[in-house]
Amino acid sequence: MRVIHDDIKLFHCDTMTDHAPLAIPLAARLDPRRKLTVEEKLRISQALYQTAKVVKIGMLRLRHPEWSELQLEKEAQRLLYLMHD
Repeated sequence: MRVIHDDIKLFHCDTMTDHAPLAIPLAARLDPRRKLTVEEKLRISQALYQTAKVVKIGMLRLRHPEWSELQLEKEAQRLLYLMHD
């Protein structure tokens, strides 16, 4: 995983995906009148999912140090999928 920086703090970006991080200047993010575009909402949700997946993989790695990266990733995806109702 890599962190991409602009003039303001941006989202974490998983290098395994083709999705670029969403760069929104701080002033625009703090403006309550600003409406997000569909593309911005999608990129934010993708960034949040990737962050949750990285955290879940870290938790699983602590509990199961013998698991391969593939096992960790598949289990993280399965657990995140099960959280949806």
